[in-house]
Amino acid sequence: NPPPPLLCCSEDPHAVFPTTPVTMGNIPGMPQMPIDDINACAKEVLSTFTPIYTKSYALGLIDKLKAEAEAKAASGDDADTLQLREPPIPDEWLKEGWLVKQGAVKKSWKKRWFVATNRADNFRVLYFEKEA
Repeated sequence: NPPPPLLCCSEDPHAVFPTTPVTMGNIPGMPQMPIDDINACAKEVLSTFTPIYTKSYALGLIDKLKAEAEAKAASGDDADTLQLREPPIPDEWLKEGWLVKQGAVKKSWKKRWFVATNRADNFRVLYFEKEA
């Protein structure tokens, strides 16, 4: 009893592998499968399956880790010292130096000392007539 013809993964849904019985790997009666069709089929399956699997696995892993963290937080177990913490907010200035700005009333250009602050100071830019 020969096996039914196998569907190929090509563009043509009616394309099938040849059904000539051959012996492959000690399995008698396996249909002959051209290597180009096998490669095309494998490439199509991998290009479709891999991104979906990777995304689903990552989302499942994140959900699992969140559930474990919530369960641990609910139990009040503080034994794990490797928990991520908020990084400290730096208190040094991001940038300081001289700049030239145009006056608001008198449209001349003026040299000013400026200081760009960081997140701790709400990302402000301060400027002064002299170096502070």
